[in-house]
Amino acid sequence: MAGSPPVQFGQRGFKPELVDDYAPARHYTAFVFVGFWLPYLPAIVVLWFWEVLGFIRYKGQWSPADIRMGYVGIRHGTLLRRSVPAVLPRLIERDLASTGKADVETPG
Repeated sequence: MAGSPPVQFGQRGFKPELVDDYAPARHYTAFVFVGFWLPYLPAIVVLWFWEVLGFIRYKGQWSPADIRMGYVGIRHGTLLRRSVPAVLPRLIERDLASTGKADVETPG
């Protein structure tokens, strides 16, 4: 699961406060899936459990950006389940897209 995905979108276009590595779309997509399939509170438990496991795996490296991205993904998955797929582009634009002011890739 921690390997590189076949298609990587990079960091460009994401709000900087949601990015901590080279593949923020991977975090987002995983938690859209979790939010779609689980009720909200169990999805939040999965998010925190996953991040605590990552904290242990990566020997004390904690990522507030991953937590923020997880909450966004879960919220979008929940809204997607309750609505139609056509809402997702608007949610992405509203909650993930940078304003362009700090839209540069950072070395990872």
